[in-house]
Amino acid sequence: MFTRASPGRPWHIALGIALVLSAAFATAQVLYWAAPEITSPLPWMRIYLLPQPPALRLTRVLLYSGWGVALVLTAVLYGATRAGRVRVVRVCRAAILTVLLLPYAVMALDTLAGAPLTALLCLATSAVALLAVHRVQLYLRLPARLTLVAFEWGALVGSGFAIVMSMWFGWYAGGYLLDFERPRSSIRTLLALFALNADFFSEVGKAAGVALVLLVFRRYVDGVVSGLVLGAASGIGLNLTETVRYMAEIEPGQPAAQFWTRQVVGLLTVHAVFSGLAGAGFGAALRAGQGVPVPQRAAGRVRRAPAVRHPHAAAGPPSPGPVLRRRDTGRGRPAALTGAPAAAGARGLATRRDGGAAAPDPPPAGPVEAPARSAAAPER
Repeated sequence: MFTRASPGRPWHIALGIALVLSAAFATAQVLYWAAPEITSPLPWMRIYLLPQPPALRLTRVLLYSGWGVALVLTAVLYGATRAGRVRVVRVCRAAILTVLLLPYAVMALDTLAGAPLTALLCLATSAVALLAVHRVQLYLRLPARLTLVAFEWGALVGSGFAIVMSMWFGWYAGGYLLDFERPRSSIRTLLALFALNADFFSEVGKAAGVALVLLVFRRYVDGVVSGLVLGAASGIGLNLTETVRYMAEIEPGQPAAQFWTRQVVGLLTVHAVFSGLAGAGFGAALRAGQGVPVPQRAAGRVRRAPAVRHPHAAAGPPSPGPVLRRRDTGRGRPAALTGAPAAAGARGLATRRDGGAAAPDPPPAGPVEAPARSAAAPER
């Protein structure tokens, strides 16, 4: 997925992710329009005939409008690319992603605004979990703002996308799956598929945000750990909005049980774990695509990157003079010199047999190279 190619490839992948989410929503709309009409006189069937909430209708209008704006911006982007106007190209790309993805946040904002005190209570525990996840990075640490970006994606866009898809499934699935002659069996099937639909699109929404953050801020990403942290942050954000929704809308009679289950026991499980695994996979793919050697297992053995041999190793006798090799400490301090110069200094400080100190060898006049192994020397 993440390979080292032309500079426009990350943009194409990001656009593809946004189009996949739009295609999922469009498919749900088609299924809703084509669903058979429910005409059962049973009173409990009214739950499938309830009017759509205003936030869902607003989301649909914004998405339809966003698709039209994206088509116009695509034409502008094509002309700017042909003309070589880099700034216009960047603005158009950012605007296209915004109009395609931001409307999903309406449902999440509606949920959080409907129960502000509950949202603040869940935000406190989520902040502790987010800090713990960010501190997992021991060596190379992502900027804190990237962790917050992934958290905000999960809390707003990812959770909003999952809520939208779950609601649309509840509106159109009854017309396809309900059997009025055997309602009990069809209700079981409907509930099972409803849970599967909600879980699937929750994971898709979280993983899409992690992939976008890794693509946009890939210069900060080190590999598996970075992807793991961003994925877990996205999962914590979605868990926040989901907890508020269950406490305020789905199970308002048991808020304490929902808080304990989702914000205490399951805070760093389920959503954080699954999205963290997805982020770790994206980070490993991005690291491999940037040319960083990654051990690969084949036939039960670990294959490492081939050792870089000296260019004169197979051409005959070694050329005189050492090559200065630097050992990078990775901490910003001057690198230490190793190889032939260090060996020459050690010989110069050696003690003679007659008890006198030997003078250090004079430095070589030209560029010095370390003697390479001959072609016949066995390779380690």
